[in-house]
Amino acid sequence: MADHRENLDNRLRPAAESVLTPGEQLNGFLVATQSGLFKGGLRVLVITDDRLVVQPITRDFSPTGEAISIKRGDITELRTTGLGGGWYDSTVTIAAWAGIELKVRTHDGRKTKVSMMKGDGGLIGKLGGGETQRIGVEALKEWLEAIER
Repeated sequence: MADHRENLDNRLRPAAESVLTPGEQLNGFLVATQSGLFKGGLRVLVITDDRLVVQPITRDFSPTGEAISIKRGDITELRTTGLGGGWYDSTVTIAAWAGIELKVRTHDGRKTKVSMMKGDGGLIGKLGGGETQRIGVEALKEWLEAIER
């Protein structure tokens, strides 16, 4: 039986690497869903030193459509919450513990909203992407923390 982490890593990596510019360092990547008016679906979030890239992907993890590239300096508003948006019942509390919602607004007025599983701990973590996802979330956390410095 194939290792779940290797499977997700192997399936997402080509889409993640497809958005890199020559010499750009890939710090992490993870699978997410995007929601918004007239757009949505499966995404790979790619974290580099300078950019966060939101690349649409198909159900088989192939890149499709145009990627959104966000530089730290372009962000005017940033919000992260647990999944569930503050509503608390047992199901939402589990989702809030296991996932993150990220909302970003940039200078040009573009809003990007993505949700992702953290990928850590037990069964929910493995179902949420496991080690590859956890590494990507950690890279995203470090990228966002650098905005505040």
